[in-house]
Amino acid sequence: MSQNAIQIINRLKEELSIKTDKNLCQLLDIKPNTLSTWKKRETLDFNKVIALCKDKNLDLNYIFFEERDKTSEVNHSNTTADQVSSSAIKPEAKLFDEFKLVNTNRNIALFQTKHSYHPIVKENTIVIGQKIRKNQTTDGVLYIIEFETEEIIIDELQKVTTNKTTQEFKLKNFHPFNHTIEPKNNIKHIWQYIGAVPNLTVE
Repeated sequence: MSQNAIQIINRLKEELSIKTDKNLCQLLDIKPNTLSTWKKRETLDFNKVIALCKDKNLDLNYIFFEERDKTSEVNHSNTTADQVSSSAIKPEAKLFDEFKLVNTNRNIALFQTKHSYHPIVKENTIVIGQKIRKNQTTDGVLYIIEFETEEIIIDELQKVTTNKTTQEFKLKNFHPFNHTIEPKNNIKHIWQYIGAVPNLTVE
């Protein structure tokens, strides 16, 4: 599974059937020296790459992870809602990679969702998060949260208490997780949810 910037650029050229960086720059609407900067700094303008992939209907699995999207049979199991809820599966996710957007201070990360209790987050998809400071957390915003235990959960935070020295939250949708959360002490990293990568699912 390869996410090196140069390899991503090469796979873009391969899938677009172009041989030169100049042609790729024209499609990305960037200057040639911008592409050179991406290669040297091992970074990408994530928005431009995603937009080009959408416009040209490219397989994002292959472009970013060198994995061809496979059409798999859907497993129509007879699992009931009660059986699912009783298993109390946590809405966990897996960090794939992090990017820093060119000419910005935005740190972007890709995650694979494994399970989800939030209505807008689908299971087995790739989602995008922008890294923020822990003291920027607030009510009503969807976050991708990595706890000090290294467990990653996607959910909104619901404020419980606030004073001059401490903020305490609970997860809004994942009710089995009843612990209060102090961002300063319990959260290792946190990203604000931006959205899902279009047309990209993983098995």
